[in-house]
Amino acid sequence: SGGSREEIVGALLAPQTGWKACSLKDKEGQTPLHAAASQMFSASSQMLGMLLRSDPSVVLMEDKCGDTPFAIFCKGLRRARMQANDAALITGKPAMINCTSVLEKAVPFVKAVMCISPGLSSSKGHPGRPLSKCGSFDIEDENAWENMLHHTIKAIEYSGIMIDPKKRTDAKHLLLSVLAQTREQANIKDEDGNLPLHIAARAPFLNDVTLGEKLAFPSKDCTFIDGLVEANQEAAHTLDGEGELLFHILARNGAKWKQGVMTSLQVNPNPLKGIQVEPELMPRVLARAGEDLG
Repeated sequence: SGGSREEIVGALLAPQTGWKACSLKDKEGQTPLHAAASQMFSASSQMLGMLLRSDPSVVLMEDKCGDTPFAIFCKGLRRARMQANDAALITGKPAMINCTSVLEKAVPFVKAVMCISPGLSSSKGHPGRPLSKCGSFDIEDENAWENMLHHTIKAIEYSGIMIDPKKRTDAKHLLLSVLAQTREQANIKDEDGNLPLHIAARAPFLNDVTLGEKLAFPSKDCTFIDGLVEANQEAAHTLDGEGELLFHILARNGAKWKQGVMTSLQVNPNPLKGIQVEPELMPRVLARAGEDLG
């Protein structure tokens, strides 16, 4: 009998079948989620949500080429954004920078990574979260995009996609797209008391990410950290969940002068006021500033 693709996938994933269909691999080492991620425009968000809820760990399962479904999704989003920009040049109409129909599918992917990741926003960490704690995988849920900026930063860091230079640009497009869509979340703290800026400052590979496009920020050459500061300058004055300022987080995580440290001090030139700081922090930052400025 007939049925929609979603109904067929749902039937195959039903617990009573006894199959672990979501984690089955073909000769290329790809799971059904790999295939769905590569069909960015035709795979529905509902189908992706079903696959990811069935077994969130598959989101970071590598095929024989070393690609995960999460990495394939990021590559597809990058392609969609580039196509939108090319179309804008031809038609003269504004580009659909957010590529909404594709970007909305980031929700289940990011939520799945969050389900299997430790607590990236805290140095203490904790084991993977149960599905009930990961938030809604359904984009129709009015709360599906809640703290999406926070989650995306954590998911990109945990996935390891930034380690691979070839995939770093793909991850950057996901960051930029979500940031453009959720800019107001820059001043919202998560359950650990951290702003997106605090989370990003703890992710070493994000220190090197430049925006590359304005996205309503003054300079297209500023870093992702700079962009978050521009989105919420008060964040440079705000303590994170562990009682640290942005300046201290960046210094402890090896950020250089032009990787957010300069911006944090420009916005808040007296980060040492009213807080106990280990004496070695300032010399380390000044030394880095000297190296960067020559």
